[in-house]
Formats: sequence, C-alpha cells, structure tokens
Amino acid sequence: MQYESEDTDTYGGYFEAFMNSLKTKEQEKIQYGLLLLKSQKTSIYKICQAYY
Repeated sequence: MQYESEDTDTYGGYFEAFMNSLKTKEQEKIQYGLLLLKSQKTSIYKICQAYY
C-alpha cells in the first residue's frame, strides 16, 4: 500500500511497518486523518496568504 505521508522515509520504515500491522479499515481511517491534516494545513496557509 502506498502512503501519502511525506515523512515516511524519515522514520526508517517504522510508519510503514505500523500501517502494515493494521487492518484495512484502520489503515483507511489513518489515511483519512492524514489527508484532513494536509488539507487543513493547505487551507490555513491560503487564508493567511489572502490576509497578509
């Protein structure tokens, strides 16, 4: 399974090992959470750019 996290290489494969130990539904929930964080970070950045 491919992961969206940009920091997976930083942790020396720990994230991938952790994800592989989970059930499919659990992996989907974590991926959804990561996507929400990524989109929230982007939208906050865009809002800040618009005001400053």
